[in-house]
Amino acid sequence: MNDAATDSKVDLLDAPTGTGVFGMVLTIASLTMLFAAGLILYAIMRSKSPDMSVHLPVLLWFSSAAVVASSSVLQYSSISLSANHPRAFRNSLLLSLLLGIAFICIQIPALPALVREHQSASAQKVYVYSLVLFLVILHAAHAFVGLCAFVTTTWHAFHGKYSAERDEAVRRLAMYWHFLAGVWIVMFSVFWLS
Repeated sequence: MNDAATDSKVDLLDAPTGTGVFGMVLTIASLTMLFAAGLILYAIMRSKSPDMSVHLPVLLWFSSAAVVASSSVLQYSSISLSANHPRAFRNSLLLSLLLGIAFICIQIPALPALVREHQSASAQKVYVYSLVLFLVILHAAHAFVGLCAFVTTTWHAFHGKYSAERDEAVRRLAMYWHFLAGVWIVMFSVFWLS
């Protein structure tokens, strides 16, 4: 009786290969639409007041460097896993996680600077700053979720759960983190160039 109950359970780890990656593609597609809508709204607002500029804290330059470095090291980690170099995989995954944590830790003190700019902005400018703050906080929330997945993946990596044949969780993490890095660079560039 007990064996029959065990056999009837669905094991999520036995889902068809590629199911998680497909789910991540759908997640990234929906997040792309969300961030794109925010940036289009920002562009429309800026076009109505072309003389208005947004002051970005200098710390955001450092956070940008941290997220690009984290994404690059994560890519190296994925390559190391595919090449059956478990030590390089684990160490670079841990370094990428630490750089991701640095990204969030650098952004935390930058947010109050953005809020101060928002509070001192003119009535016309306050809507632009509100949108910038919303997009930065929205991105930070998604990065925090990514870091939670990063911690779990790193924990499993140091406990030998991944190999060149069993790497779907690492691929999903890499897809999500590369996406977040790309979104941040696009957002930061749009805010800075405008």
